[in-house]
Amino acid sequence: MDAIFLTCCVSVNKTNIFRPLGSYQVAWYLRKHGYDVQVIDFIHFFTEQQIIKLLESHITSTTKIIGLGVMMDLKDPANGEIIKKIENVFFTIKKRYPQIKRIVGSPAAPHFSRLHRNKTLFDYVFLGHTEQHVLSLLDHFCKNAPHPQFEIVEGNKVIRESFSVPSGEVFDIEACDHQWHPNDFIQPKETLPLELGRGCIFKCKFCRYPYIGKSKKDFNRSMECIKQELVANYKNWGVTNYYMLDDTFNADQERLRAFTDMVKTLSFQINYATYLRIDLLAAHPESVDMLLENGLKGAFLGIESFNSDAAKLIGKSWIGKSSKDYLVELYHDKWKEKITITSAFICGIPPETFKDCQNTNKWLMENKIPSWVWQNLTVYKDAHDEHRSEFDRDAEKYGFTWEMKEGRYVWKTEYC
Repeated sequence: MDAIFLTCCVSVNKTNIFRPLGSYQVAWYLRKHGYDVQVIDFIHFFTEQQIIKLLESHITSTTKIIGLGVMMDLKDPANGEIIKKIENVFFTIKKRYPQIKRIVGSPAAPHFSRLHRNKTLFDYVFLGHTEQHVLSLLDHFCKNAPHPQFEIVEGNKVIRESFSVPSGEVFDIEACDHQWHPNDFIQPKETLPLELGRGCIFKCKFCRYPYIGKSKKDFNRSMECIKQELVANYKNWGVTNYYMLDDTFNADQERLRAFTDMVKTLSFQINYATYLRIDLLAAHPESVDMLLENGLKGAFLGIESFNSDAAKLIGKSWIGKSSKDYLVELYHDKWKEKITITSAFICGIPPETFKDCQNTNKWLMENKIPSWVWQNLTVYKDAHDEHRSEFDRDAEKYGFTWEMKEGRYVWKTEYC
């Protein structure tokens, strides 16, 4: 193997068996350019020794890179055991195979870079999407191509998505013809992630996602590429179920119509879950029926708050005024309870109080909304991460003050 990647997606209750796409996407791109690559997934289910054994079964004299890309909350103390296991694995690999470069990407990369400075754990840290840059690094090690651009941060070599690559080639998401590989060990009728595009057209004040504020037409995969992937997955593994990796599936009505038309040309029916904006559903009532037509089974709605002032503060004024009535109409009347709806709320957006949140729970139960989740608002003082929310950058402007608890700053307002 030229490259081996370890990956996993860990939910709050540690039961997630979803595949995070990132490592598979990079592996697919490297294979397209002639490299032999293996992804080892679900590493949170394995012991340290089992992971090392799996790695060593694929390490050969040609192996140049062992990488890590994980989806988990690294600030959650409950994940400490998994993080320690990963660190021990990479320390062992460093000792046994010093010639192999160790790299880390995914949202976990900044955390590991701060925790292990001066290349003590990883030789390279990748920030952002990495397809082109990992290829460039592997070309350097295998083909003596020029070394890709990097900078030294905390003693580590950091390669950012924004850096140019020596070849000048740029990965094009619009023409991405990603295909799963036999060595990915897809299970019959498994539910798979499907990337339709990258970035979000909105700029919510609490959001620290780096790809916000794009235009509707930017960074969307072609429908032909998406169709090819759907057909291949059905042909090879009988796969018809998906979770869509799209920040707002209904952001562009023209694209939603194109997706619906494409799905109608398939010889099989797909089913999927995705993130939707409820205000856009109300603004474009024709999309409600289109979603039923094209396979929607589960909708995740980022409502955040029913409080009109809180909703206005984060840029969702309509939700504060009209979302209650429309949510009831959408679930019970328009979709006839055929679509599983999960509504997401954030506790702590000023001027909402804890009592307001309790009233929200009561209203949801009274109106028989099937599922909802709460997250506490996160605002960081002197955030180390490269990407910060507007609340992070201008906390005092929005009424946040700070107090020290258990050795770290936590926010507070007059309301919460």
